[in-house]
Amino acid sequence: MSWIFIIFAENLMSLAITSAEVIDSCSPYNGKKINFIVQNNNITFIEKAIGKSPSAEFIALAGKCKEKISALGFSVSPGWVDMRVTIPDPGFEYKEDLHSGCQAAINGGFTEIAILPETEPNIQNKDTLAYIHAKTKDELVSVHCIAALTENRKDKTLTEMLDLHHHGAVGFSNGNIPVSNSGILVRALQYSRPFDGLVIVHAEDESLSGMGVVNEGTVSVSLGLKGKPSLSEEIAVSGFIDLLRYAEGRLHISHVSTAQAVSLIRKAKKEGLQITCDVAAHQLSLDESCLVGFDTRFKFNPPLRTQKDIHALIEGIKDETIDAIVSDHCPQDTEAKEVEFEHAANGASTIETAFASAVTALRGKIQIETIIKCFTSAPRKIVRLPEMVIDKNYPANLTFFNQNKKWVVSPAMFKSKSKYSPFEGKELTGAPVFCVNKGKVGRTMHGLN
Repeated sequence: MSWIFIIFAENLMSLAITSAEVIDSCSPYNGKKINFIVQNNNITFIEKAIGKSPSAEFIALAGKCKEKISALGFSVSPGWVDMRVTIPDPGFEYKEDLHSGCQAAINGGFTEIAILPETEPNIQNKDTLAYIHAKTKDELVSVHCIAALTENRKDKTLTEMLDLHHHGAVGFSNGNIPVSNSGILVRALQYSRPFDGLVIVHAEDESLSGMGVVNEGTVSVSLGLKGKPSLSEEIAVSGFIDLLRYAEGRLHISHVSTAQAVSLIRKAKKEGLQITCDVAAHQLSLDESCLVGFDTRFKFNPPLRTQKDIHALIEGIKDETIDAIVSDHCPQDTEAKEVEFEHAANGASTIETAFASAVTALRGKIQIETIIKCFTSAPRKIVRLPEMVIDKNYPANLTFFNQNKKWVVSPAMFKSKSKYSPFEGKELTGAPVFCVNKGKVGRTMHGLN
């Protein structure tokens, strides 16, 4: 039975898919090729793909479907979740708006994203939550909001966390602004305990990092740039763990970047504390040596660290100290990047390369099932999203991808408004091909013509 691969991005009521290899450690079909039917956004029929042709029962069901897709050569997993994305809408739509951000997410293979309160006004009341939910309800991508932890992210007064939780906030964070008020963090952890809320922190002691713009070390000295010591992150992580031990609750540390931070979190987990963490995909392959040349595409916070740190991050993924891999997508415009390095904004367009850059960095070191878990079940568990499994009667929230495709990054193909990528011109391995969610199918830049 030969089917033509059909690419579209429209409402879908019925879909037949053949020959997809399942990568889902929670699925009874993990590692197997399957044929399956999607109706009304649910997987209604599933069978192992044995031999050259599907079963007569599948063929009969497929004949009633609106669309048919051959996924031969592709793998399928539950839809990918990116739990750290900046889409500054409302307020800075010229950098990225909710529609362009969702399109970029599809291009990166993500069916669900959690966005930071890096907006104006901040995500700190039900009206802003309602605005975001209304603007994204028709998108293929499911958009979840991380609300501000403190009012205007000023680290002085807690937001109405319980009310925000009831209106859909999946976590509370000051975004890229560190929480330096220990009393505030303790109260946030204690207050969130009754409703199992998640407190998310960026680990940085600004009294140590000061005006630093790159990792403190030989590279910062050779370039004459002010450095941010790894100690800044490590002191913050250590303090957070002490406060969590005292207050209890659930704490998530975002984009860890140093070897010692990973070690501290590993010990805290063994102690039984409810602590989780993530790593930005670009931190798994790019180090401080990329900064030679003062290219602002490589300016991030936390800054690119050393090869020693990268090794520790990879080991952290391997032993599950690091739970999730995120894009840390932080789109910037020309005025923010085409300036002297010291004055350039942190961040780049990374959601469309997150999976590929992670696979390229981890290939041969970590099994694909573990990598996929960092994009699927792990972030889902952290932000308390419903479980997705590739099995009958589960929602069709799916990402199809080619594990082995090699491609050269060209930001001109990005859907993000921001075209600043640290991987521009680099060859990566691994490519999302299309996504299914909310009864819709969306192709990526890697989809077949």
